[in-house]
Order: sequence, then structure tokens, then C-alpha cells
Amino acid sequence: MKKESKHPDTSKPCVLAVDDIPRNLQLLGIILKSTDYRVAFATNGKDALKSVKKLNPDLILLDVMMPEMDGFEVIQKLKADEKYKDIPVIFVTGKSETDDMVKGFELGAADYVTKPFNKAELKARVKMHLDLKRNQDLLTAKNRELNELNEVKDRLFSVISHDLRSPFQGLMGLTEMMSTQADGFTKEEMSEYAGLIKTSADQIYDLLENLLEWSVLERKGGDFKPMEFNINKMLTETGHLFSLNAAQKNIEIKYELEATHRVKADINMIRSVIRNLLSNALKFTNENGLVTLRSRDGKNGKVCFSVADNGIGMTADYVQKLNAKERIESRSGTNSEKGTGLGLMLTKQHIEANDGVFEIHSEHKKGTEVVCRLPLGSKLSEREISENKVLNVA
Repeated sequence: MKKESKHPDTSKPCVLAVDDIPRNLQLLGIILKSTDYRVAFATNGKDALKSVKKLNPDLILLDVMMPEMDGFEVIQKLKADEKYKDIPVIFVTGKSETDDMVKGFELGAADYVTKPFNKAELKARVKMHLDLKRNQDLLTAKNRELNELNEVKDRLFSVISHDLRSPFQGLMGLTEMMSTQADGFTKEEMSEYAGLIKTSADQIYDLLENLLEWSVLERKGGDFKPMEFNINKMLTETGHLFSLNAAQKNIEIKYELEATHRVKADINMIRSVIRNLLSNALKFTNENGLVTLRSRDGKNGKVCFSVADNGIGMTADYVQKLNAKERIESRSGTNSEKGTGLGLMLTKQHIEANDGVFEIHSEHKKGTEVVCRLPLGSKLSEREISENKVLNVA
């Protein structure tokens, strides 16, 4: 019998032949040699089950009469395992008794062939069931994709029906009042109502931006361009952008930047992540609070960065729903700032799309730290590292 290659072509269908008689396996190997399959062999039932776990074959040619564990027991164990129950099994038997055939079909066999082997018949039956298996796998994959798209659609409609309705109602009410009662308003009142309209419009725009970004990610689309960049610099730049927001609530933004390597990821995605995280941290932190931006070299080829606050935190149930990608209700900030309910979901998906790890550590009424780990890039220069030390001291 010809030995299998140490590096088999895994793109080819794998056929596992099981028989306790080496001569029968040799014949099966000769017959299937001319086909475009990978062929593996096992000489007993126990070895067959081990090979199934190792190879996950596309089809099994299984001898019925074997010592210790016969073919009927093997197929029973296979069909009881959710991972392997759909592998087609063709029974190989030297008998032609109806009882054996019936029992095999009752246990889940797809077909049977008899010894001595008819070369053309064996190859035709193997090909037919491999084709059926391939088509079934394609159908299963398409059904899974369709179910995922339906879930995306349901979540999208849920967000639209809940989160878009509220700011639109406010916007419509204000504009109707201004258009019908404009003559009775003072200049100060008109200015106040205009500000409220702008706030509603901003909320709608932010929600639409998040929805568009989210839908692209859910469809596994978008223009994904990983590159190396200095995460410390991005954290400080984003912190400076939000300094006015922080000042309005007298919140201190502190930097603890210890990473000595760049990260390798899509720069626009990660910039969006940091903005979302910092915006959330400021939103859910009380006045005179503290928000800390951190970075450090992590383990397993990752760079770690986080945004931490001493704000109102999240309940364990809220965090669990986020990790499960369930519908999350938007929450108001400590100064009644409005959210979309999508920010953390987006950041989680952005990080995971970049082969990263996303974690939330939160305690209700005590604060939250969102930790992100991204692939390691090249080492920062001594000048860049020195700049971070100066900033940390300051």
C-alpha cells in the first residue's frame, strides 16, 4: 500500500477506508488511486474513530464485519456525535443478506457495496456521495449566511425603530412649533429651539453614521487596510480632541502610555474605536471624574491599550448582552447625553476584525475599563518612547 504524503493536498476530498483485512484496504487503495481524492486507512473500529477526529473525512468506506468493534457500532458512535454525524458512510460487506443492508440504512448509512469490489461501481458510488456531501455543505453554508443576514436585518430594524424614532419625533415637534408659532417667540427662545434642533440632527447623523459603519462590518465588507502606526500618538491626539468635552464636566484625562511597539491594524478603524471609547468614558463619568488612556506591550504578540473611567459603570447583564451581540438599549450619560446603543458593538467588531481581542471590565456605579489587544508591529524609536515618558509625567 502506498504511504500517504506527509503534506497531502487538503483541498481534495478525503475518503477514509476501514477494514480489518489489509488485502481489502490495498484493493480499495488501488481502485481509488486514479481518482482525485485523498485516501486514508484504518484497520479497526477504534482506529477509525481516531482517524475521523484527526482527518474529518468527507466520506467513509466502512467494513461491517470487524472484531471488537464492528461497522454497526462505529456508525452508531459517529451518528451520535454532532460534529461527524453528517459524514456519509458507505458500508462494505461480503454478504448480500437483506438484514445487514436494512440495519445499516436504519443506523444512517448512505449506501453499501459488496465484496469482491466492482471497480466502476465503487468509484461511481463514492463520487455520487461526495458530490451530494459537497452540495449539502454548500447549502448549509448558504443557509447559515442567510440566517446571519436575517439577524443583521432584525437588529438593524430594531435600532431604526427605537433609536431613530425618538430624535426624529423631537425634531419634527420642534420644527412644527417653530413654523406655526414663530411670531410668538422671542429671539432668545428661537435661539434655544434652534440649538435643540441641532442636537436632534446631530443625534440622527451620529446614529446613521454608526448604522452604516455597522452594516458594512456585519456584511464583512469595507476597505480593510492594515498598517503599522504608533498607538500612543493616536491615544494622545484623540485625548486632545476631546479635551473641550472633558473640560465641560471638569474631567481629567490622564495618560499612562508604556507601549514600546507599534500596532498593525486598520488605522481608520482603530481611530474610530478610540473615539467611541473616549466619548463613552466622558459621557458616563460624573463631573470632576477621571478618564485614563493606557498602553503597554502585551503577551502573545499583541499590544494592549485601554480607556478607563471612574464613572457609572455597567451591569453584568449589560456586558453579557454586548458580548453576545444582542440588542442593547441606548443609555443617557451623567449629564443626559444621548447615545446610539451601537458604539461599543462597533468597537468590539472593529477590534475583532483586526485580529484583536476586546474585553470589558466594569463594575456598576464604580467605573469601566475597555481593554483592546492588537497585533504587534515594529519597535518604536527611542525618541518616540521618550516622548511618551514626558507625557506620562506631565
